[in-house]
Amino acid sequence: MAYKTLSKEERQKKRDDYEKQVADMFIKGIQEGTAPWRKPWVPGVNKRDYNLFQMTDKNGKQINHYKGINGLICEINRSLLGSEDPRWCTVNELMEYNGKIEDDKEHLWVKKGEKGTTISFFERRFYDKDGNPIRYDENNPNYEGVEIAYSKPILRSWVIFNAAQIGKYTYDENGNKVKDENGNAIYRPGFEPMKVEKEDKKVIETLIEPETLIKNTGVKIVYDQIDQGYYTEMDDHIHLVPKDKFNSQIDYYSTVLHELTHWTGVSWRLDREEFANYGKSKQWRAKEELVAEIGSYLLAKDCNIMFKPTDNNLSYVESWCSSLKEKPASIFEACQKAKKASDYIQDFTRNNTKEKVNESTTENVEIQIKGRKGR
Repeated sequence: MAYKTLSKEERQKKRDDYEKQVADMFIKGIQEGTAPWRKPWVPGVNKRDYNLFQMTDKNGKQINHYKGINGLICEINRSLLGSEDPRWCTVNELMEYNGKIEDDKEHLWVKKGEKGTTISFFERRFYDKDGNPIRYDENNPNYEGVEIAYSKPILRSWVIFNAAQIGKYTYDENGNKVKDENGNAIYRPGFEPMKVEKEDKKVIETLIEPETLIKNTGVKIVYDQIDQGYYTEMDDHIHLVPKDKFNSQIDYYSTVLHELTHWTGVSWRLDREEFANYGKSKQWRAKEELVAEIGSYLLAKDCNIMFKPTDNNLSYVESWCSSLKEKPASIFEACQKAKKASDYIQDFTRNNTKEKVNESTTENVEIQIKGRKGR
């Protein structure tokens, strides 16, 4: 397999350009209130973004939707496009699709002037002892007798287009393309509109999944507050107002998931530097709050439950935007740490490790509590 080799400087520039592009998009989304974690999430009403040509793999198994920062990128760009359609694809996939459609009039095209959305992922590439790239089969570590000496992650990017950016040409009775007064093609919808389920009010009062998730972590919630909620490592507890003071279960669970994300930041769990430096400056607080905001949002989506954003004050919003301008890579760091926190919390349920982790956590709390203020 031949790989195009870029110099170290070229790779860094490519990554820097991409990070700035994503940061600029997030800044706009934050300022306009369209960042996903600043909007409500309602299962059945909101749809998770996915590739419309890759719904299942070769075995018919459902393929995962866009996750992590790619999912957030799709959601923000979809908001900026004014589209509620979560379907995406690449130009190559459209061309492959058109090749299977005999009727040219039914071919799909990206509308003129539309800009694509770039998503990325790290692909691990493998090399022999001389630094030559080699193909790797996970079922056979050796390829044609060449032993793999080392591997490294390579940033891969894809440009995708939303379904709202794709259409079919319009034709007149003579089979000619219909154009507007400027000579631009007039498009028909490329896809049938998605059916959007109406919000079921009963969902709000019948949430079970988050309760199970919270219980499996073993976290202790103390209802001893009058008008605030926070997590503190002083006692390793989440402190809230009584349950009956919340307007709905949605308000309650959104608050708990937010504080539960903070709960993962202590030194004996994920040891997050944003949490450790929370009390040092407004900038550190804003960074940790950004992780908690995104983390609680990802948890709600992964558990398919309703999500209600917290009230972010103006100072946090300004700090987020300032941080992204100064260091575009910080949005990737925040998303990675939020995803790590979300996975950590869900692993209690996935792996059924409640008893084992609780034992080690109790022991570590006694040793490592440092008396910082609550988050």
